[in-house]
Amino acid sequence: MSESNDADGSDGLRVGIDVHTLGRRKTGNETYVRGLFEGFAELPADGVEYIAYYTGDRAPALGPVAARRVIPHFPLVRIPLSFPLALRRDRIDVAHFQYIQPPVCPCPVVLSVHDISYEFHPEYFPPVERLRMRAMIPSAIRRAAHVITLSEFSRRQIQQRYGVREERITVTPLAAGKAFRPPPAGVEPRRVAEALGIRGAYILAVGNLQPRKNLARIVSAYAALRRDGRIAHRLVLVGPRAYGTDRFLDHVRELGLESDITITGYVSEEQLVGLYQGADVFVYASLYEGFGLPIVEAMACGAPVIASNVASMPEVAGDAALLVDPRSESELGAAVLRLAGSAEERMRMREKGYARAAGFTWRRVAEATLDAYRRCA
Repeated sequence: MSESNDADGSDGLRVGIDVHTLGRRKTGNETYVRGLFEGFAELPADGVEYIAYYTGDRAPALGPVAARRVIPHFPLVRIPLSFPLALRRDRIDVAHFQYIQPPVCPCPVVLSVHDISYEFHPEYFPPVERLRMRAMIPSAIRRAAHVITLSEFSRRQIQQRYGVREERITVTPLAAGKAFRPPPAGVEPRRVAEALGIRGAYILAVGNLQPRKNLARIVSAYAALRRDGRIAHRLVLVGPRAYGTDRFLDHVRELGLESDITITGYVSEEQLVGLYQGADVFVYASLYEGFGLPIVEAMACGAPVIASNVASMPEVAGDAALLVDPRSESELGAAVLRLAGSAEERMRMREKGYARAAGFTWRRVAEATLDAYRRCA
């Protein structure tokens, strides 16, 4: 049920990592896998061999890492049957999955669970997906040898909901990738925006077009500022369609803002970096996040940040963002106006953001993750 594209053979720790999300536009889950391997590449080998298990037609580009194709992609066969067979064949010491693991596994499992939003906000998910997550993720968490999550906020929720002991959970805050950096000297920061047809100064928001990202309130706050003539910026929304997108688009039309808002859909990493670099204001007003990586990415690129004061986001942003109640349109509008209307305030928050983002690195994520592997093995 699996195919190999690399030779076996290692006497040290053999770690098998599920990377099926790569190339599938799984946003945060895909970013996590790529960043983790970016961090592993910075660590000394120390007798550790990583084997990446993928499901597509091509092996992912992850540097000098062995890759194994596991088929079929269909998860109801791959997870309970193909994966255990592949792990046993390759003599894996520790396996690493996200959210879901095989019901029976031939080795200890480290399970990454970014958040358990489906438990606290089921309204953000389609009914079938909600049922699937509630049926599979809690048992996967309880069976895992170790759980990795992204924030102290998520750690507390996992502990309280599932009774997982503290020593079985490791927190590994995420980081911006190497591509996320300020624009080089002499390069026009809005060049990418202009290539996408976005002219002039703009406010940026990034996230799937779903209710949890709270984009409808961002749009409403923006509409009030435009209606009163207090702001001339364009609003740019970046992210793919998701559950609830149609209702959100109806809201935009009801406000008559089609000509003032650009909705890009999914963009490449290069385009996303350019949009961060050129933004006067970045707004991340999500109602719930296990981490909120766009906050760190935006700071690393020099975008002044407004973030929610709920869930994990204050933990991530620190004092390098303007924190607001995401359910208050007036607070959102006041924060946008404060940054959009003052170049001095934008510069102050930009410098704070650079310093804050520098404290998050994929090497640290990799070190903590490797420590979890070793403890389980």
